[in-house]
Amino acid sequence: MNAERIVKSDGESWTALESEMDSFVTSLAVFDDGAGSALYAGGPFTTAGGVDVNSVARWDGQAWSALGEGVAMSPPQTAEVRAMQAFDDGSGNGPALYVGGRFTTAGGEPASHIARWDGEAWSTPGAGVKIRVEALTVFDDGSGPALFVGGWFDMAGDVEAKRVAKWDGEEWSSIGADMDGVVEALTVFDDGTGPALYAGGWFTHAAGDEVNHIARWDGENWSALGAGTDAAVRALHVFDDGTGPALYAGGTFSTVGDAEVDGFARWDGQEWTGPGEAVRGNIQTFTTFDDASGTGLSLLAGGWFSVSASGDSFITRWQGCPIEPGIPGDLTGDGTVGGADLGILLSQWGECPDPDDCPADLTGDGTVGGADLGILLSNWG
Repeated sequence: MNAERIVKSDGESWTALESEMDSFVTSLAVFDDGAGSALYAGGPFTTAGGVDVNSVARWDGQAWSALGEGVAMSPPQTAEVRAMQAFDDGSGNGPALYVGGRFTTAGGEPASHIARWDGEAWSTPGAGVKIRVEALTVFDDGSGPALFVGGWFDMAGDVEAKRVAKWDGEEWSSIGADMDGVVEALTVFDDGTGPALYAGGWFTHAAGDEVNHIARWDGENWSALGAGTDAAVRALHVFDDGTGPALYAGGTFSTVGDAEVDGFARWDGQEWTGPGEAVRGNIQTFTTFDDASGTGLSLLAGGWFSVSASGDSFITRWQGCPIEPGIPGDLTGDGTVGGADLGILLSQWGECPDPDDCPADLTGDGTVGGADLGILLSNWG
């Protein structure tokens, strides 16, 4: 399968999303600018679907469009949007789309590597940051929701902030991250002990502690996720594949914890696994999106990689756990075996002369009894 810059997955295989960018995609986000929810893509591309877009574009399910003049570098050189995040700064104007990356103007006005799109015009949060931005996410560390920014920089506005900074809508501050390498990904995940900020990147230490490319910040301290990974984590996203929310990581790594993976791994709060079909190459970004095709929410990955070792791809989709038909004991047909199925079985307990009217007869012996109950319980969950 060949795909142009963006692809999607249904949980078992990957398919193309018509993108027609002239370069690769490094960031994805979903945002409603007042005209309806849409998919936004960022990267070093200048066109999308034949439209001049300058590093950032909007997909409404049918066509691509530009966000004003987009972003650019001055003097002219390649600009790139590498992160996007919706954030309400509390000004009363509602959420806006924040974009970060490598650029010095947005909408033709000065913008130091981070800018804000309100659906009509661009603006800059404070004085921006000193060097390029790689990651954006919203997290409440106990003092209210704020925009957390990760990247190459050591200054945010006039505040010293090494690799991670916080924008509360009015001013910049540091959280004392002190990473020894670039932060390329940020997200928030609750592993059962409460929401925390997760960072991924090229770093091996956070605030002096060994973390190996991925770390968790609870608002006060950094900690490792198992043994971490053997190479850079470049994307993080929380997604429920049907088995509960988990943290998905993408990047250049080949091992994570004790698992051998191919740049795509899942952290459930306790251990790492390599889910499903491998994505060979370099995942740069994740987001979730419902394209109204009836398949529900999907995890979209952007970057440069090959899918099933067949052709170059730049966006792909992973949809959660598909409903498996014919699970013994799944009497409701919803893909799980649980209390509703048990209720049906108990209601049909005893003689069952008509097999067409007795789905709880799992053994096919004309009765519903202990053997059928055993089959149902063995597939519970």
